[in-house]
Amino acid sequence: MRRVPVRQAPYTQPRRPRGYVLAHRDCLWRDMKESAQLVKPRVVPPLHERFSPPVLANNAYLKAVRDCSQGVPLTIALERHEGFVSLYKTVCLDDSHEASRFNLPFADRLVKMLLWKHGGWRIVVGGPRRIGEHIRHTYSPQGARAFDVEFMGRVYERPFTVEITSPEKNPGPSDGTMALGRHLDGCRIGFDLGATDRKVAAVIDGEPVLTEEVVWDPCHAADPSYHYNEITAGLKSAADHLPHVDAIGGSSAGIYISNRPRVASLFRAAPEARACFFLSRSRRLANRLR
Repeated sequence: MRRVPVRQAPYTQPRRPRGYVLAHRDCLWRDMKESAQLVKPRVVPPLHERFSPPVLANNAYLKAVRDCSQGVPLTIALERHEGFVSLYKTVCLDDSHEASRFNLPFADRLVKMLLWKHGGWRIVVGGPRRIGEHIRHTYSPQGARAFDVEFMGRVYERPFTVEITSPEKNPGPSDGTMALGRHLDGCRIGFDLGATDRKVAAVIDGEPVLTEEVVWDPCHAADPSYHYNEITAGLKSAADHLPHVDAIGGSSAGIYISNRPRVASLFRAAPEARACFFLSRSRRLANRLR
């Protein structure tokens, strides 16, 4: 049987000339809710003729704000662990502007992007009050971004909060840095924990004396003892090839803060309380090996 591809009905709205949105600002405010139709890409996908990258409408919105006389600053600060703060600066319409309602979807998507780019448990919105109230409602346990609220609160072990202030009072950026790697001296163990296999290597002054790869299935193991026993076996195997252990380092998918997995696919099937028990046992093991 011959398979016939299904194609979406062609887009029938009259094609607007390039630059139409930027030149006709009133039309931009009227049709902002249909942002995908505002700016057509130069190359239209034949299987999805109505598709338009959101960045095109986003750029058109920002240019229109900068061109008008009622643009005001908007700053978004996100606080993470240990007081680290990321700050993003942009512009939006003043609350008194007749089209200020279009600030809300713009700010919502901006905050979501920043939250998943940098992480954070505390958001400080510096700008029009209406935007701050909208973000506070949206990013609440009852709001449209309830998943983001619960997830980030679990990652940073702090209640997720949204605060409102003026742009000039928003906390300044304070992003910490940390030097990683470049240490080859001594006797070291490195491991990588994947979803289907675990790998371990033992090196002396940068030269490998053991590399090992073992198949395992941590994602379906509800008892963290399985993880502990498998990782213990790998570390002990590497330690047996070293006169002593100076350092242990590893990698795995997930979010790790202060050497603690906050969200990790390895513990997908394990209850959170039992995963914490695994962590305490792992620290004792590392201390014994060293």
